Amino acid sequence: MNEKEANCIFCTIAHKEDDTELLYEDEEFVAFMDIKPATPHHYLIIPKIHIKNVKVLTYEHKELVEKLVNIGTELLENQNVSKDNIR
Repeated sequence: MNEKEANCIFCTIAHKEDDTELLYEDEEFVAFMDIKPATPHHYLIIPKIHIKNVKVLTYEHKELVEKLVNIGTELLENQNVSKDNIR
């Protein structure tokens, strides 16, 4: 997988090449509000490496997915969102 794909909007956001406000960032991931949120706390957490889609994920990506879940949970907890309403 490439670190960055030229025509990918998520790569553009992850590499801070636009004005999207990041709610979280570390060496591997960024989080931001969805541009058309379905709920008041509709966040997207994405890796900084380009992943074409979920169909390319394998068992080797298990740790990456677990980190995504942990970041999402932490972000929601920081916003005082009930764990009962997390999807």
